[in-house]
Amino acid sequence: MIRAVLLILCVCGLAAQQLSAQELNRKNAELVLRAFQLQQEGELGKAIDQLEQLSPSASYDQAYVARVLGDYYWRDDQPALAIAKLSESVELNVLAPQQAWETRNMLAEILLNEQQVEAALKHFDILVSRASQPELTIVLSPSQWQRLRNNLAYVYYQLQDWPSVLEQLAELEKLQSLDINPLTMRFVAQVQLKQLKAAIETNKALLALAPETLRWWQQLSALYSQTQQHQKALSTLVSAERSGLSLGQHLLKHKAQLYAYLQVPEKAAMAYAQLDNAGSDLQLLKRQAQLWQQAREWQHSADYWQKLAQQEPKYNLQLARVLLLNKQYSQAIKALNLAKQEGQEAKAQLLLVEVLVETKDYQQAYNAAQRAHSIEQSKQTERWLEYLSALIAESEV
Repeated sequence: MIRAVLLILCVCGLAAQQLSAQELNRKNAELVLRAFQLQQEGELGKAIDQLEQLSPSASYDQAYVARVLGDYYWRDDQPALAIAKLSESVELNVLAPQQAWETRNMLAEILLNEQQVEAALKHFDILVSRASQPELTIVLSPSQWQRLRNNLAYVYYQLQDWPSVLEQLAELEKLQSLDINPLTMRFVAQVQLKQLKAAIETNKALLALAPETLRWWQQLSALYSQTQQHQKALSTLVSAERSGLSLGQHLLKHKAQLYAYLQVPEKAAMAYAQLDNAGSDLQLLKRQAQLWQQAREWQHSADYWQKLAQQEPKYNLQLARVLLLNKQYSQAIKALNLAKQEGQEAKAQLLLVEVLVETKDYQQAYNAAQRAHSIEQSKQTERWLEYLSALIAESEV
């Protein structure tokens, strides 16, 4: 981005140089104009050679030639030489205020492009100061002011000086509507400064400009979650899907978790089912079984507990409980028989009591309660025995 801007700047600068050549002594002016013609003809190397032969004695001529050479070195992808020559021109401090400003600006942008951020900042600060001094009669176009503020914001962004980033972007916003790059810098600065509500508004602006970019949907959802706006966090992900974006595994899982948190277990289970390993990962199978159970979708829940029990028989107990709720009593008894083999006999016998009570087989239920009581005595088994004794007695009257 910076290099493209610099090339525009350089083209404008060369036109000014051609007009200003009359201020050089005659010999130097002729050679500079010849170099300009060579550059225009695509002979940049020859233009550089032409200028390198010059050894002007006057300070103005030295500064002017160094300025043009700095420009050409940059065009020739020799940034170190460009920086050296432009620095020389700036340090001589003899160019007219407008020319001096443009030269320093070119130097600052090249330094920034070369990641010499602190050095660039010193020059950008001077540029702002001098452009604000009426007596220097430096005239900047709106686009030049915009570029200057944008560059300053980027410098502070690189230095992670977040308050200064926001300050420069506020100045830039007075001159133009912010596009993707400055808005991105503002967003990062606001997040770093924990200005989450402001970051949400910036994120919305970024989404309006780039709705096809998934990370802005992701970031907005995350910000809503961080500010305890979980329904909006979920709605953001749903809107992203409706706009045609594929969420990917991480966001699909996050969507499922949000549905579960918001007590929508059926949709949570369906969201988990979209994950690649939803049918094989034991933890995901268990989560789906639990969610379908919360949704009172007994058959769906039983299907998942069945898959789990096939891999780990200890889950037969949970399977039996759901089968009981679904009134599948014979299947529940089969699952309980398998659960007994996994060291869960006491719990299996107690659940068997419930199954047998549902089928009104009170004597068998009593026998199961006795077995449970003999394995592990508890108030629960005692209550079952009392209750079932009363039922059997009533049935015999």
